[in-house]
Amino acid sequence: MTIYSDFIGIQKELPPLVKDTQGDGYKYPTLNQLLDIVLPMCHDRGLGLMQVTHPVEGGVGVETVLFNENNERISSGILAMPLTTDGDGNIINVGGVKRSGGV
Repeated sequence: MTIYSDFIGIQKELPPLVKDTQGDGYKYPTLNQLLDIVLPMCHDRGLGLMQVTHPVEGGVGVETVLFNENNERISSGILAMPLTTDGDGNIINVGGVKRSGGV
């Protein structure tokens, strides 16, 4: 199997998502809720998920990568995030992640 067939398999098996967080005029699941569902499905197929940081002007770039043991990868591309000190716009708060040690 390829990383793409594994990815499609996960998409087919994803259960309906509970959208119970309100923001910007719509409801959505939190990143923690998504990870709790998706990570076990990835691990069952030998897939890993990581976020890599890249330097960008005025902030940091974040790239999400899905990979397997055969060195196949699917990348999100680099999302540039501005660095702030107010706590409302930094990467951790924007994504809603409250996990330590990465994804």
